[in-house]
Amino acid sequence: MRNLVKRHWRVIIIIALMAIIFCFSASPANTSQAMSNSVADLFNLPHQLTRKIAHFILFGLLGAAWYYYLRALGRFTPGFTSLGSLLFVFLYALIDEFHQTFIPGRSGQFSDILLDTAAGLVGIIIFGTIYYLSRSKQQKQARRKQVDKIWANNDKLLQKFYKTKK
Repeated sequence: MRNLVKRHWRVIIIIALMAIIFCFSASPANTSQAMSNSVADLFNLPHQLTRKIAHFILFGLLGAAWYYYLRALGRFTPGFTSLGSLLFVFLYALIDEFHQTFIPGRSGQFSDILLDTAAGLVGIIIFGTIYYLSRSKQQKQARRKQVDKIWANNDKLLQKFYKTKK
């Protein structure tokens, strides 16, 4: 069990965040409002702002977690990793809002999907920047060599292709 957690902790974090979001979304409007009001009173914030901040934090963390997971796989470029992470966040926001339409007193709103996706984008940008800046010079050089090797192989394939075509 310990080895399983060690190998898959990035996925476990993503699943945990998705479960937390799902549980918050599954509570009826009056229960959700009571939780939001208690947090809003604690920090002396308006109720609606508290709800949006909670959305922003959770989906920002989800975006960062997806970015970290895809980046750790090492198979994708940073751009593809960012877009893939953003797509996952958007799809989960869509599913979350759809799920809320089945909960008494709750409704799915497109504006919340946009807010959640924007939060995911912010999480991806922040984590991606931290990830990039924290890499050592040797890691950056190794990645550059790897990319150069890929481009060199592509050039060889293109040359073979054009030679056979003539």
